[in-house]
Amino acid sequence: MRHHWLVPTAAAAVLVTLTGFALPLAAEGTGAPGFDSPAGGPPADFCQEGYAHESAYLAYVQARLQLTADEQLLWDRWQQKLQAAALAERTSCQADRANQGSRPNAIQREDSFLRMASARIESIKASRPELQALYGALTPAQQEVFDRLWPPMPPHMRGRGDGSRMGQLRGNAQGGGQYQGGQPQGGGQPSMPEP
Repeated sequence: MRHHWLVPTAAAAVLVTLTGFALPLAAEGTGAPGFDSPAGGPPADFCQEGYAHESAYLAYVQARLQLTADEQLLWDRWQQKLQAAALAERTSCQADRANQGSRPNAIQREDSFLRMASARIESIKASRPELQALYGALTPAQQEVFDRLWPPMPPHMRGRGDGSRMGQLRGNAQGGGQYQGGQPQGGGQPSMPEP
């Protein structure tokens, strides 16, 4: 395969996008940095940790928007939907962990992921009217802030503010060309995306 990095990168992008705030299940037992436990592994209550991160991120976005009283009402309606979905996700996570034991196999982990991703997609659809009402009430400056912060994504997946589209491959080994709409423009092979 000529672009050995493309499939894993695309798969990771889909995983992160679908899971939104959830901490990666695969990190369990890896000693991945960034977890709160002293040993650097997953926290004792993995499901609660994901819920806490989601709640904290919503509070951060809310503070950054500096909402007016009218906007705050719209925010509250949207946040209520998100918080209800996050609580349901936490409960489902806890049930999965209890049913699977300490070492779930690949099939169990994938089943958990499918349930969580499906629930996440449904919660996005269910909260869309409230999000649209909130977004429509924001000033252009607030919309710009919101556009940068929502939905939560790793920095490499966000637009860079230079007019490029998210996920677009730029450049190639021969010096030029771009991928647009899935087709190479300007010939040559794509290089790694810019950091």
